[in-house]
Order: sequence, then structure tokens, then C-alpha cells
Amino acid sequence: MSSRDLPGLLESCTQTLVTSIRNYTEDQLSVLLNDESKLNSLIDNLSQVCFLLF
Repeated sequence: MSSRDLPGLLESCTQTLVTSIRNYTEDQLSVLLNDESKLNSLIDNLSQVCFLLF
């Protein structure tokens, strides 16, 4: 993967995360904001990130 592809990958990851959390309740969003491990887990489980790691 070239560095030229990174902005597109970042945009794709951002869109995927926004889609995932769009319908979260206020309580779910609060947990996400207050527990960094939850956010990290969402990011780590993105298919785009998994592709880069394996």
C-alpha cells in the first residue's frame, strides 16, 4: 500500500465508524466516550484495519 492510498483508507474507516455509531443511544455514546478501550476495539475490528494487520 502506498502512502497515496492512506487518505482514502482513512476516509473509508471514518465513514465505517460513523455508520456504526450513528444509531447509538446517548448511553452507548457516553460509554464510548468514557472508555477508550471501546473505541479502540471498534477501530481494531474494522475490516480495513484487519486487512493491514494480516
